[in-house]
Amino acid sequence: MNAKLTTALFVSLFSSAWVLCQNPGPKPDATVTYLSADLVYVDAGSANGVSVGDQFAFYRDGQWLANLVVVSVAENRASCKLETDTQALQLGDWCYLRKRVEPSVPSEPAENTVNVSKERKPRTAKSVKRSPVRGSVSLQYYQFTDDSGNERGFKQPGLRVNLRGEELWGGAYAIRVRTRTRYTQRDRPFRTSTDDTIWYNRVYEASVTRAPQDSRTSLALGRIIPRGIPGIGPLDGAKFSFRSGNHQIGAMGGTQPSWQYSDLSTQIQKAGIYYRFSGFKGAEKSPWQSAVAAVSEQTDGEVNREFVHMNLSYRGQRFSAYQSAELDINRDWRKEVTGKSTQLTNLFVSAQYRPSGRITMGLNYDTRRNYRTYELMTEDERYFDDLFRRGIRANLSVKLSSNARVSASYGMRTKEGDDEDATSYYINYYNSRFFWDGVNLNVRTSGFQNGLTDGFNPSLRFGKQFSGGHALFATYSHSEYDVASTLETRTNSWVGLEANGTLGDHFFAQIQLEQNQGDESKGLKAYAEFGYRF
Repeated sequence: MNAKLTTALFVSLFSSAWVLCQNPGPKPDATVTYLSADLVYVDAGSANGVSVGDQFAFYRDGQWLANLVVVSVAENRASCKLETDTQALQLGDWCYLRKRVEPSVPSEPAENTVNVSKERKPRTAKSVKRSPVRGSVSLQYYQFTDDSGNERGFKQPGLRVNLRGEELWGGAYAIRVRTRTRYTQRDRPFRTSTDDTIWYNRVYEASVTRAPQDSRTSLALGRIIPRGIPGIGPLDGAKFSFRSGNHQIGAMGGTQPSWQYSDLSTQIQKAGIYYRFSGFKGAEKSPWQSAVAAVSEQTDGEVNREFVHMNLSYRGQRFSAYQSAELDINRDWRKEVTGKSTQLTNLFVSAQYRPSGRITMGLNYDTRRNYRTYELMTEDERYFDDLFRRGIRANLSVKLSSNARVSASYGMRTKEGDDEDATSYYINYYNSRFFWDGVNLNVRTSGFQNGLTDGFNPSLRFGKQFSGGHALFATYSHSEYDVASTLETRTNSWVGLEANGTLGDHFFAQIQLEQNQGDESKGLKAYAEFGYRF
């Protein structure tokens, strides 16, 4: 694939978006943004005319899923009570507001008539007092018992925290915490230079934000992940934003962290400005959403990297598209080494079209180039100019019935320097009601070929979901591939058992057992998790 193909794909995808958005159909009033054990949260609130007692009708791919009653309302958010027989909702599902109809006052009965109907009081929804903190905290334990004699076994206890709090301390503050701590004990060191025991403390996000409901400004401090602008990456520092309607501008500054560790890093300083248009939320709905950010990174007073990130989204009833790109700005030593003032390092384009409520088609294209940083200033140019990767993937999903769906995907990736393109595919069948209520069946086969290896991987998952959030599944998977350099065939098989359960409204537990047998691994894997969900 060359530059002409890249341009043709980009133009064709967004030309299609332009044609289809001329008649996008009725716009959804809100989308699902968060799911807890018994509530579903949507991005519309009192500012959009939502009140306690109203109903939202939820849809996916044009198919109705549920009607749920609003039990709590904030300015830009609302929560609905999940019922036990509700179909599984997902993030991004659309919903339409259905206002509560107040009962009219009956007129006086006519003379000489008898009113035999019983008096009924109008039903009103109860407002549920909900904790402002959502998420989960869980203890985990992972163990592998190696039966191959290679002493690759390990034990790994851990702790995972995922918390999100809003409208705290008078309603003006919000917090986000996502961490994972693991302590690994190996039968013998993985490498000669490493210990047989090691701590992993990963802090993905830990921030507090001041954003009063009646204010257009917000200030976030801590380890921040700027929402809607993924190209910026994490930041240890501060982010300020100003919002006006669907528009938002902001600035940020701090240091670039290594999310694998909890320690602060000051080696790379980062600063940037951005603009966002969020059409999916707010009072004035729009099918468009976009963001532009300019970021500068410095190391020891020298330019580390400077780039511009851009993304654009369109979300219609039948057609949706997403595009993101990163354009590196080269100056000082970067311009001397590359000989270019600008360089497109990343481009990703994705489009999805639903010709009917049963069929969904998708096409993805991405191209990525390694970029230079101050630390990699003297590395060989081949690592940055020759290893230019491009890939394209087509997806198809067909809803066979209200319970069954089949999906397929095929992709191809090229990389300069490789003699052969890499290809991969999968075909998946899923049935959420396989003859009986709650019985799930998932059959999948996938394959790959890249010039070095050529193989396939069929798998089967079968189980039962019970009332109260309990489930039991059995799995089987087989992998087989040929190695071109040695002309050998390597095989592996896995048999597994998985059980999920809930205890009351908040506690949950999960246990997984997997027996491996093959050329790559031989032994028993065990995983257990017990946690509390807010």
